Amino acid sequence: TGKIPLRMTTTKWMLALRLGKQKTASLKDNRCAGSERAGFSTQGEELSSNVWQNNVAHSCLWGIFVRKAKIEVTKLNSVVLWQNYDFGVVHWSTSSLVIRNSVLADNGFSVFAMVVGPHPLGHALTNKYVEYKNTLIYGRNANSACDERKKSVNP
Repeated sequence: TGKIPLRMTTTKWMLALRLGKQKTASLKDNRCAGSERAGFSTQGEELSSNVWQNNVAHSCLWGIFVRKAKIEVTKLNSVVLWQNYDFGVVHWSTSSLVIRNSVLADNGFSVFAMVVGPHPLGHALTNKYVEYKNTLIYGRNANSACDERKKSVNP
């Protein structure tokens, strides 16, 4: 009683770029900024592919949202995610997550990786993981940092 179910689906989400169920979409040299929700909504790319390069999301609620990926391992390659209000990456999927050659900076929380499954009542065990390789992650600056930068640019 009084519990509110957690729902991650709505038709009213404002996204800058939604790839839906595309697993092999080429995503190169894109910039997403100021989205009400996520900069990119995707299943990511398969571990063996190399179709993501040089993508940036900033000033969004979430930089990249990965949900219900239908692949074994989701790879996010060569992304720059900065000054996203809540999260740089939100990963809510049964797939493992690999982040490579990326920069996550000044986000509220850089990576929220919820790798789920198998179902607990099945009493099964699988090897799921989150891996970072050649990736720089650094924390949030003080709230006054923007004011200080503005002063140094406009004396």
